[in-house]
Amino acid sequence: AADKIVVAGYSAGGMLSLMAAGTNGKPEFEGAGGTPGVSSDVNASIGVYPLASAETAKGLFPQGQATPENIAAASPTSYISAKFAPTIFVHGTSDKTVPLASSLDFFSKLNALGVPTALTAIQGAAHAFDVSALDAVETMAQSIDLFLDRLLVNPKPYPAFGPPPGGRPGGGPRPPG
Repeated sequence: AADKIVVAGYSAGGMLSLMAAGTNGKPEFEGAGGTPGVSSDVNASIGVYPLASAETAKGLFPQGQATPENIAAASPTSYISAKFAPTIFVHGTSDKTVPLASSLDFFSKLNALGVPTALTAIQGAAHAFDVSALDAVETMAQSIDLFLDRLLVNPKPYPAFGPPPGGRPGGGPRPPG
């Protein structure tokens, strides 16, 4: 459905996923093709160990073209706003290619703006962990499924913290005191 467009990407593809999530409603990113009259807005983004910062975007340019203007235009962080599409990040804690800090920082900025966002950090996983660590892939898949289910498939917020019905875990009245 046109109201359930989800983009996903890994590493440099994760950067593109974040770019799509941050450029909703910006005509300069629409192009001339597509389906007139149908929104191409992204409803959610999945960034798996994405190149999320301006520093990582810098390495994508040919020599001499990494100007501050080009780097800013190619960096998903330049498009962070309250209109950013809901996003989940999946990142290994031992990633030396794209540091976990870039996803943590991006997550924190989106969260501070009230954008629905999630972060799954895979303990000990390096860059491209999904190639060989099947248990980590399972964790990644479950995290993404839960995020998208609660956001798009079966939308519902998590309940606020408070005592369960009956007053305490396991039910029954609260002990005196």
